[in-house]
Amino acid sequence: MVFDFDGVLADSEPLHFEAFRRVLRNDGIELDTQEYYARYLGYDDVGAFRAIYGDRGRPLSEPGIAALVQAKLDQFPQVLDGRDVLFDGAADCVRRLAARVPLAIASGALSHDIELILAGSGLRPHFRAIVAADHTAQSKPHPEPYLRAVGELQSAGAIPAHPDAHRRGHGREVVHPELVTRAAAQGQGQMPPYVEKVSQTIGQHIKPGT
Repeated sequence: MVFDFDGVLADSEPLHFEAFRRVLRNDGIELDTQEYYARYLGYDDVGAFRAIYGDRGRPLSEPGIAALVQAKLDQFPQVLDGRDVLFDGAADCVRRLAARVPLAIASGALSHDIELILAGSGLRPHFRAIVAADHTAQSKPHPEPYLRAVGELQSAGAIPAHPDAHRRGHGREVVHPELVTRAAAQGQGQMPPYVEKVSQTIGQHIKPGT
């Protein structure tokens, strides 16, 4: 099962916004929450900086983008400040699922940010593979992150190379849905409905209280 991360397991979009805001303010650019969620939410860091500066008539060189991405990377631990930002019920859901099916993450966030949040929650050992924006040439919604996540699960022996053989041979299906891409799609501050979708997807394999 391949999860998105920001807005699905972790309520981390406000952290990314604040880190962006701090970096941009140092360069004389103001960014408010309305503009961020309406215009830049779907981008990875590289794409977001490129779009923000492009919208303001200030195109960036590749070294300039790299410097901004690094500055945001440096800001993120300060913004997180050791807080637990997982959605209520997410940690329990991950633990229950990990006992039954292999788990992976395919995210538009940077691996440093994902690892930082997972380390604080104690959930890192439950994920067999993590594919982040810095691991692929194309970011979401391009299929490359999802294909790589499934490929890493296959390489680790967590799932067979041919899913149909797995279904025929073992009678239990490993699924790889993208559960919810962004919390903003459900409205800021709302719990994404991934727990319900997980239950619908794997049915009898995960029972309440197990």
